[in-house]
Amino acid sequence: MIERLELIATKPVNQILKDAITKGIQEAVLRLNTDIQLGILNEDSTGKNLYETGGEYTQYTQDVKGVNGQDVDLKDTGAYWRSFRVIILENGDIAIDSNPIKGDDDLEARYGDNLEGLNDEHTEFIKKVIREEIVKQLLG
Repeated sequence: MIERLELIATKPVNQILKDAITKGIQEAVLRLNTDIQLGILNEDSTGKNLYETGGEYTQYTQDVKGVNGQDVDLKDTGAYWRSFRVIILENGDIAIDSNPIKGDDDLEARYGDNLEGLNDEHTEFIKKVIREEIVKQLLG
C-alpha cells in the first residue's frame, strides 16, 4: 500500500482526476445529459424547459414522432444525441461538446447554449462517483 501511495504522490492532481474519469463515468455523463435531462426532463443544464425556450416541434415532427409539440427532447433521428462527447480538460474538469447543427437548423440558436452540461443534481452525483473512483485508485 505504501508503494501505491508513493506512486500516486508523484502524480499531479490533474492527472489523478483525469485517470479517475473512466469510460464508464464518461458514458454516465452523456446519458445523464441526453437520456435524462433532454429526453425525460425536457430541460437544458440550467433546468429551463426546452419547449419554453425554443418553442414546440413542427407539425411534421409531431406527426412523425407521434408526440405533442411540447415534449421537446431533441432526439428526432438520434444524430444530435450521438454527437455528444465528453472532453477531459487539462485541469481534470469535464466538458461536454456536441454538434447542434441539424440541416439548416442550429439547435443552440433555437434552444439556448446550455443544452450541453449537467444540472446541479447530476453534477453532484458525478463528483461523488469520481471521488469514489479516486479513493479506489488510492487504495488499489
